[in-house]
Amino acid sequence: MATAHAIPTSFATFTRSPPSLDAIKSFVQSSGNNKKISLKDIAIFESNLAKGQQNFVKFKAEGTNLVGALDALVLASGPEGFDFDKRIKQLEKIEYGWAAKLGKIKKNLRGKAKTIVSNNPQHKEVIERIEQESINLVISYLETWRDMRWELMAIQAETEKDEKGPTFNDPDKLDAYLANL
Repeated sequence: MATAHAIPTSFATFTRSPPSLDAIKSFVQSSGNNKKISLKDIAIFESNLAKGQQNFVKFKAEGTNLVGALDALVLASGPEGFDFDKRIKQLEKIEYGWAAKLGKIKKNLRGKAKTIVSNNPQHKEVIERIEQESINLVISYLETWRDMRWELMAIQAETEKDEKGPTFNDPDKLDAYLANL
């Protein structure tokens, strides 16, 4: 009889828009279009970005903990009742959805940074740094979703034995096997 696995942390945490990305929204939606920005505005951008980066660190730790807990749970009680394919597809959908948005996010950030810098050339370095760090933040989320998905795929491969063919732990044995096909 299959056992249902209780997921230690909700996958919903990983399907919502990350709060870290609010930092990017505040930058893109700032009022710097046709006016000078102040050092206070820059401090707000930097503060929001720092909060976003801190939120990301928490998000990544939660993802690592979730995958580790699932690994321990599945290894202890077997893979029956845990729908790896569903969870892997959820993470893939999120990752690919945000990857598709990345181009638009970059374009918006670059456009906003260019506008701010054209009106505030004295702030060029800091604005360009905020822009790049914001893009890196989105990329970090993409990498985390990908890594979680890959970890689940590895756990699935370790626990779901389909016995359709040989498996190899030694790369040399795999090479020898493939050479003889």
